[in-house]
Order: sequence, then structure tokens, then C-alpha cells
Amino acid sequence: MKFDIFKPLAIHEIGKQMMQEDCIFPAAGDGSIHDRLFIVCDGMGGEGKGDVASSKVCQGLSDYLFQNTCPDEPLGEETLRMAFLEAYKALDNASDGGAATSMAMLYFHRHGCLAAHIGNSRVYHIRPNTRKIMYISRDDFKAMVPDTDNPAQPVKAYITDVLHGDYFLLLTKGAVDALSERHILNVVCGAGSDEAKIQKLRNDMADSQDNCSLYLVHVSGVMNEAMDGHLQENERQLMLTYRRQQAEAEAREESEAKEKARREAEARERAAAKARAEVKVKAMDIETEKLPDGNGQNNKKKREFPIVWATAITLVILACGLLYWGQSKKKTDTPSAVEEVKKEKPQKDTINVMEGRKDKISEEDLKAKEEEKKKEEEKKKEEEKKKEEEKAKEEEKAESPESPATPEPAPEVKPEPKTPEPVVEPAPAPTPAPAPAPQNGNTTVTPRPVIPDGE
Repeated sequence: MKFDIFKPLAIHEIGKQMMQEDCIFPAAGDGSIHDRLFIVCDGMGGEGKGDVASSKVCQGLSDYLFQNTCPDEPLGEETLRMAFLEAYKALDNASDGGAATSMAMLYFHRHGCLAAHIGNSRVYHIRPNTRKIMYISRDDFKAMVPDTDNPAQPVKAYITDVLHGDYFLLLTKGAVDALSERHILNVVCGAGSDEAKIQKLRNDMADSQDNCSLYLVHVSGVMNEAMDGHLQENERQLMLTYRRQQAEAEAREESEAKEKARREAEARERAAAKARAEVKVKAMDIETEKLPDGNGQNNKKKREFPIVWATAITLVILACGLLYWGQSKKKTDTPSAVEEVKKEKPQKDTINVMEGRKDKISEEDLKAKEEEKKKEEEKKKEEEKKKEEEKAKEEEKAESPESPATPEPAPEVKPEPKTPEPVVEPAPAPTPAPAPAPQNGNTTVTPRPVIPDGE
């Protein structure tokens, strides 16, 4: 089986993320009609990890398959196993842990087309003539992780039922979330060129929160060979498994929806029954009120009779209690004449006692004040006597001058400490100026005046 393809088209958008963690092979814009290997990888692990994981897996797979295979030869199981082993080695050497990636690949070879995937990246095989999805890979919730003893192995599909005009579509997780299966089918099977279709898909993924990458491969020709038929069973079995799983999922969803609807219907029925019961009770009460008893009176009045009497009796009891309380209060407020006399006597006695006590207290105060006045007068008299005696003594002294007066002792005078007088050093005598040396001639020298020190 030999394949011819149109120019493959790719989308490699960063979306609303800070960096691009997807990687595709060939790079966007480098695909040609001679390429037979296509890979998309969705890196996980954050900055510096997801992009490394996706790029190393793309590089490891593509390098090994280009070096060890030829599109004109069939792709064996051992070759594919060694290719993924090399991809895991490249991932181990480049990452220090925490990195992972999902992968989807498509390889056209001599006996058909190999579609393989790990994780949530997908492969679609679409036939526009019948508007039918011939094959779709299912997510296996795995990833390619470095340094693991049990590495994830790819889910493989050997597709041989390929016709002219078929499309193969490889998508990363961001593109899968942004595009539904129905929308992909409508765009790919619709009218227009491949460039218009890829632009429509790009516009539909413009608001994606994640990185979005995909490859659109359009088959232009297929040449079947005699040895291709034995590989068709694999594709048939995969599609049967997929359809069975899809039918089971749809049946499960339908049963859950039915169960939910049944529970909601039961809840509504219970609420309606409760409302009907309440209405029925109210209607019965109204009917019983309208029905007459044996005496021709309504039951409503009969039921109201005890309530009226009970309220009347309660009011009567309250009135009696108020009357009794009022009379008892009047008795306490208007005492008898004997009680008034009894009350007045102790009051008068206490008033008399208080008045007598006040009188006693005032007499004692007066006596104390008089005694104080007498003491003050006596003190004044004594002081006047002393003054008169002193005056008399002074007069006697003045009248008798012969009698020597007793000299009063002179107060002791302490000598004041003598302050040492400052010693004044004599000024040094001025040094006489040296006599001028005699000179021959009649020159006269005026002596220099001597200026004493200190001037």
C-alpha cells in the first residue's frame, strides 16, 4: 500500500497560557507532501518541564524512525518498541522529574497506516464522502513520564481501509477540549479548501485557555497491494471495541438520566399528594362547620361555645381578684382611730425626746463658751499684771543711778579668719643697654631708650 498526500497543514497556538508546552513534528509550516511521519505531543508539568518533555519525545521518535525505517517497507512491532524506548531515554536524560507528556502519532508505511497514542491526545480518521468517523482513539489516562520502571505503552491501530479523499487529524488535549466531534466532522466534511478548513478550526480555538495544536493530513491517492488485507482485522477490532464502549457509555448515561427523572417525578408526586391532603383536610373542616347538629345548630357554634365560656370565666376571675386587691389596699391606706392614736404617741414621744436632747446640748454649749471666756479674761489679767510689774522695775532702776548696774555679759566675738595677703613680687630691674663700642671718627650715637617690662 502506497500513499500520496496533499500538503499537510498544522496549527500550533499558545492560547491564553504563558508559554507553549505543545510540540509537533514536522514543525508548523515545514510539512510537505513527502512526509510520512506526523507527531503531536502535549507537555505537562509547568514551565521548564512540559515543553522539554514534549520536545524530547518528538525528537526521540522522529530520529529513530527516520534512521531505522523506510516508508516503502512495513513497520514491525520490534521497531516501534525500540522507537518508544529511545523516546523514553531522551525524556529521562533531559528531565529531572515532574515532567510528562501525552502523544499521538501517524505513520504511513508499506502495509498501511499506523495510528498510535498515549494519554489524551487523539487521532481521527474521517471519510468525507460518507460523513463518517472511521476511527477515533480513546483517552487512556496515561502519560509518558521519565524514570519509571513500568513505562506507558502506546495504543496502536493498523489502518488499511484508506481511500482517496480521507482525512487524518491529530489533536492535543487543548484542541480536543475546544472542538467537539460533531464540529470537527462538520468542518472536515464541509466544502472548501484545506486552507479554509484549517483557518475555520483556528478561529474556533481562538478563545481556548490551553495550548492548541493539531495536524490535518489529506490523502490524495492510495495504491493497494496484495499483502495488505491481513492487517484490516486489527482496525476492525479496534472500531468494534470503541463502538461497544461508546454504546455502553451511552446506555449508562441514559439509565442515569432515567433514574434521575424517575426520582424527580416521585418527589413531585409526593409534593402533589401532600398538597392534595392539606386541601382535603381544609375542605372537611369547612363541611363539618356547615353541617347542623341534632338541635339544628351549626357545629362551628358548638365548637366555639366552650371557648367563649372559658374566656368569660377567666375575665370574671380577674375582675374579682382586682376588686379584692382594691379593698385590701383601701384598708391598709385608711387605718382606724385607735391605730392613729397608737401611731401618734410614739411620734410625739420621739419628738419630745429629740427636743429635750437639743435643749441639753444647747445648755452644755453655753456653759463651755462661758468657761472659755472666763479663761481668756484671766489670761488677759495676768498679762496686764506682768506688764505693770515690768514697768515698775524699770522706773525703780531709773530712780536709783548709784547702784551699779549689773553689766550684761558682752557677746563673744569670734575672730574672723585672716585672709592671706597676696605677695607682690618686685619688678625686675631693667637691664642696662650695652655701651656702644668706640669708633674712629666724629660720629655721634644716640642711645636707645630703655623700655621697662610690662609697658
